[in-house]
Amino acid sequence: MMALIINIVFIFLSATLVASHNLTDSEVMAFDPPEEIKVAFPYYLSGYDKDQVPIWIFEAGKWDMRKYAELGGEQYDAMDVHVHKMFLTFKESALNSSAQQYIAIADMEGLNIRQAGHLKTVQFIIQQFERLEKIARNGLVKLGFILNSNLVFEGILKLGIPLLVRFISEGIHNVLRSLEITTEEKWRFTPRYWIRAETGKVNSSSK
Repeated sequence: MMALIINIVFIFLSATLVASHNLTDSEVMAFDPPEEIKVAFPYYLSGYDKDQVPIWIFEAGKWDMRKYAELGGEQYDAMDVHVHKMFLTFKESALNSSAQQYIAIADMEGLNIRQAGHLKTVQFIIQQFERLEKIARNGLVKLGFILNSNLVFEGILKLGIPLLVRFISEGIHNVLRSLEITTEEKWRFTPRYWIRAETGKVNSSSK
């Protein structure tokens, strides 16, 4: 029954997917979002792994996407372009590194039914799967970690994966091969090594 509901919702979302902006990548990278958007949707370079692959972190579970989806207009557009710029920044950092790859860590802690229960917000989230796929198809994603995944996010993930298949069937294999969905507990006890961006020192940490 749940699978049937997911399939029905997926078909509806696919048919009514909200339009994204029509800016070029260069125009997106040149966009300077309002300070409010930068604060509401932060992302940052955490450091580098032993192969000098840049590691990016974004706490997507804390993003109040619904607020801007409901506001619409220029504020929604600013959120849309800002998040697109985030993905392009990840891509650019990979192209500028010797490894030609990047690592992304998405912390979904805090994602709740308020976000997942709003159609336009879910549409926006699913659009980000398409953007991820366009980067992953070129092999630029070394690893992707989704921390603190919960039932709310897993429901959205089930909607997003078929959409990736619709856009380019072979691309989904790149995404899934790079993606590890984990919990905070597993992350805590899995050794991770990287060089922190702010100190340049090798960091061995559980988180």
